Amino acid sequence: MQPSARMIPAVMIQRGRALTPGPDGPVLLKDDVGRPADVLDLADRLIAEHGRLYVIDLDGIDRDSPQLDYLQEMSRDGELWVDAGVRTADQAIDILVAGASRAVLSSSALDAPEEVGRAWALSQDIVVELDASEAAPGGLLAHWGLSPEGAAQRVRSLGPSEIVFRFPSEGPLWEAFSRVAAGGPTWAAGPVHPNDLARVVSARGAGGIFSYGTGPESGALPATVDRSRARDDEN
Repeated sequence: MQPSARMIPAVMIQRGRALTPGPDGPVLLKDDVGRPADVLDLADRLIAEHGRLYVIDLDGIDRDSPQLDYLQEMSRDGELWVDAGVRTADQAIDILVAGASRAVLSSSALDAPEEVGRAWALSQDIVVELDASEAAPGGLLAHWGLSPEGAAQRVRSLGPSEIVFRFPSEGPLWEAFSRVAAGGPTWAAGPVHPNDLARVVSARGAGGIFSYGTGPESGALPATVDRSRARDDEN
């Protein structure tokens, strides 16, 4: 059991804008008067409320160009975990130097688990995401071809103990999550909400990572979210 398990918010950023998952792709988060939410103000508030913020840097993931200036500012007032599409050990260090408390290395971005070991040799401020969001035969991780628990064992043998298990959009994989969590601290991510905390605890998880702004369960205000799809040419 993890008596101190907790839920922490996740926010996407792209070109200095805050976004959240929508039915057809990321959508803009807006403030109470309909303006695009200020990324830095939002980060300050969420860190003050939750003690930690999980940032998904879409420019880093999609363009190999992480928003280091924004990450530096966002990290000033609290703990930041950052997934910026890191593909190499050196890129992980860039994210940490920018101010992240933890750099997230995802199985969807790394060619093989061995890159985790190379990053760990440079810094122990590493968290590994096992991305099960893409369907694969036999419940294997699509990119690595390993079961979630097999991938977790391999990752932990290379150094990192903390793992984020990202579920497919169809729903949580609690049985697989429990097997991964049996080997060390594991966070549930994907279609997870704060009211899933009891389920996370019963599966021996460290906590959950929920997408801020996706509904009332997240503590967000749905009316402030622009449901039109965010476009690169939007201001």
